[in-house]
Amino acid sequence: MFYYLLLAHLLADYPLQPNWVVSKKTHWGVMALHILIHFLTSVIIVWIFSSTIGLSTWPYLLLLAGIHFLIDSVKNILSRIRSKWVKIPYVVDQLVHIFSIVIISLLIQNQFGFIAFPTNPGWVVLAIAYLFVTYVWYISERVMTYDEPIYRQSVINDLWSRMLFRAGLLTGLLGLWIWAGKLLVVPAGSLYIPYQAKEFGRRALLTDIAVTLGVFIFIVMIPDSSL
Repeated sequence: MFYYLLLAHLLADYPLQPNWVVSKKTHWGVMALHILIHFLTSVIIVWIFSSTIGLSTWPYLLLLAGIHFLIDSVKNILSRIRSKWVKIPYVVDQLVHIFSIVIISLLIQNQFGFIAFPTNPGWVVLAIAYLFVTYVWYISERVMTYDEPIYRQSVINDLWSRMLFRAGLLTGLLGLWIWAGKLLVVPAGSLYIPYQAKEFGRRALLTDIAVTLGVFIFIVMIPDSSL
């Protein structure tokens, strides 16, 4: 259950949370919309992958959405008190969200027992991995370089090319691991496409390689992912 709820969280907190929601989330109406998106996304994800018990879990998913509301409300209060305190609150916020997902997953498991999802969980892990190396890392790097406006702007400018590079590199690594080289790896000549003639090209390249390798190692170490 954890991976399915984590996928829902990443979808709702990143691609389904546009910049205008982030900037206006201090308004209760916008915050309510954000929480509603989280709740509906988790309900839809669980229902799609397990229609037999999907709708029965809605009280737990509503509780998870309520916890999300409390976490984001505390973060909003901190942002008003310390407007320049950005990096640590972002990391702590996501860690607390993940911890709450773990707790809710355990509660659901305690209520319904082991849930045999018809979809291979390995595909859900892959979806999480690709989402992380693309949009999640893009947003995370923007936040973590908050006090480096020039580099941060380069992250924004190279959004799509770097996303494609990380996704391509992850595909190549997974291909080598799963099919022992039968899948065509990203051609070596394309490795520097998003980074050539860039002021921060080397830093961006090394960052993207490190992030992608980290996600790849995470996937490989997950037991029984059946990828």
